[in-house]
Amino acid sequence: MIFAGIDWGEARHRVVLLDEQGQILGREWIDHEQDHLAHLDDLLAQGDVRQNVHVAIELHDSLLLDRLLRLGVKVYGLNPKSAQRARERFTPTGIKDDDRDAWSLAEFVRTSHQHLRPIQPDSEATIALQEWVSLREDLVAQRTVHLQQLRAHLVRWHPHVFKGFTDLNRQWVLDLLEAYPTADAFAALSHKQVMAWTRGRRLKLVTRHRVADAAVMASPTSQSARNAAHTVEVCHHVEAIRLLNQRLDDVEKAMEHNIAQHPDAIIFQSLPNTGTATVAAMLASFGEDRQRWQGYQELAARWGTAPITIQSGKYHAVRRRKACDHTIHQAWMWFAFNTIRKEGCWAREDYRAKRQAGSAHYATLRIIANRWVKIATSCWKERNPYDEAIHQERRAERKKPRLDK
Repeated sequence: MIFAGIDWGEARHRVVLLDEQGQILGREWIDHEQDHLAHLDDLLAQGDVRQNVHVAIELHDSLLLDRLLRLGVKVYGLNPKSAQRARERFTPTGIKDDDRDAWSLAEFVRTSHQHLRPIQPDSEATIALQEWVSLREDLVAQRTVHLQQLRAHLVRWHPHVFKGFTDLNRQWVLDLLEAYPTADAFAALSHKQVMAWTRGRRLKLVTRHRVADAAVMASPTSQSARNAAHTVEVCHHVEAIRLLNQRLDDVEKAMEHNIAQHPDAIIFQSLPNTGTATVAAMLASFGEDRQRWQGYQELAARWGTAPITIQSGKYHAVRRRKACDHTIHQAWMWFAFNTIRKEGCWAREDYRAKRQAGSAHYATLRIIANRWVKIATSCWKERNPYDEAIHQERRAERKKPRLDK
């Protein structure tokens, strides 16, 4: 067997090869170029069988990882904290360099590969959804930044406008801010002008009157010299939010197309209150390999719905898990929140019972989300869609008192 540790970098990667006894077979710098990566292929081909080559690398999504998976070698992805712990086994003083890091990864996989599971490449349908989910998360984060910056500016220099609305991410609100970006422009409007502007925008009459009243009550600033800069700032954020909204619509359409082609789509679409983004996140996180996960407990820990139990001597505490995949964690939390609002769903009843018992809102949501992870994992393992009636029947059976034999 050959064991390799790769400390990857932006421009080049450090590779250390070990044999079964831990003797160093080679040390190489591999530049991130085609001819150097081809040399990496040759280095890892020293074993007579590719399955006898074990490679440890700090987990990340990149062309390098894709190349290693295509080679057919066994790749073990370590999260950054695990990679740091592997280094600390041999360098407790905190000394760090690329060669030592690569060697510590190779030594770790040499001594512990029997306890690790190699990465299994996902299908093209799952990979596509993973990338769309990641892109959507980035776009939503960017939109949130622009919305918060826009709100902060309006609170300081255009506060009267909030008497007409609260949600900045509405098309008519963006149109209004673009047409009247400053307090002076908004205060110059008459009640009649506002009503005329809102007439063709399908707004409720109460909303139109609220915006008109806000404009009439608004007071102009005493220093109009700021208006030019404020106009540019507001219009910049409005244009960015519009563009991001359009990109998010395009991403959702792409998600719908990929979901329709995924073989497991019907399983997650059968769950209650699952929108396109939620179904895509679930499909991307579960994958298609039924042997990849040992059970729902592993998934619940990875996705942050299961708590952490800390016990030492007489000390015992249960805490929220913070080290997790935050993208899918948020998807499960939103999914749980939507199910507790659905009439006839078991989650609604459980949420009320937990809250009446004194449990906090978010703690209860995590409990509900954790149970949904267990249900979804069972459906995914058995390839059966979710049926609320069957689940309710099983819950009723478990609640019945057992007769003593």
